Amino acid sequence: MASDEIANVLEGARVRGTRGVAEKNSMVLFDYAGDAEDLLALRTVEDVFAVVATLDHPPPTRAALQLLETAGLRATNIVPALALLRQLAPGRGGKGKLRFRVIARQVGTAMYRRVDAQVALERGLAQRDDHRWQVVEDGGVEFWLTLLPTEAIVALRLSDERMRQREYKLEHMP
Repeated sequence: MASDEIANVLEGARVRGTRGVAEKNSMVLFDYAGDAEDLLALRTVEDVFAVVATLDHPPPTRAALQLLETAGLRATNIVPALALLRQLAPGRGGKGKLRFRVIARQVGTAMYRRVDAQVALERGLAQRDDHRWQVVEDGGVEFWLTLLPTEAIVALRLSDERMRQREYKLEHMP
């Protein structure tokens, strides 16, 4: 289990909890201040993210869309997350124009669509003045928006497809 590996392998890591996302995967939220390279050496996870913003109990109404836009605009954790991304993958995370995309997933129902939330977050990020932000359909930096019934989590993806594909694997087990 990923939370066990994180607690046992990453020295000083503090697991804060898990969140279920659909039937196929979940998220382990944890704090870690050690070597960033250790994050990419985890064997039980498919992706590693840096949380850049959270909304506790966003309303299930369209008012949540404005909150998401504001969260993207004002998130203070984006700059350190981009620095961490550059440390792990030099060349990613841009210094001038920053190309990005938002991937949104939603658990439960609300009075807005998942894509509406995605667009709201994209609008907020594009208005930031710390880079020249440009939304792209593919490539660039990935922000993942996870909409849960009691919270919204915005995270910057630090890993890439190599962590998920694991070329060294010979067999897959349940």
